[in-house]
Amino acid sequence: MEHLRAQLEDLPNEILLIILKKLNAIDLFKLKDLNRRNNNILYDEVMTSNLKLFKLDNELINLLPEIDYKIKSLNVELFSMESILRATTYPNLYKLGLYNADENGAFFIAGSEVQYLFIYLFIYLFI
Repeated sequence: MEHLRAQLEDLPNEILLIILKKLNAIDLFKLKDLNRRNNNILYDEVMTSNLKLFKLDNELINLLPEIDYKIKSLNVELFSMESILRATTYPNLYKLGLYNADENGAFFIAGSEVQYLFIYLFIYLFI
């Protein structure tokens, strides 16, 4: 593993960005605090503006308030949506993608406390 880390550190930022973009958000942010260079890349707007969160992970939920102002597009599973949206305010969020949603998803949204996002923030919703 140490040998692999040394090889990754030798890559230029542009190549490292291409590789890191292939990871899902949970795996991506496990690299947090590995070194200063990784943190700069991970917290860059290119990496944080469009997040795909398909599993709930407490570490990632706790990280969301640190990057909430950078998140513009968020893709989540329907039944983890409420926990993720309650984690922070997402001041620049304009697009929300819902996965694993069916016709019951609309009733779930209408019956939950997160419906205010759709009413007051006018975010673009993909189901």
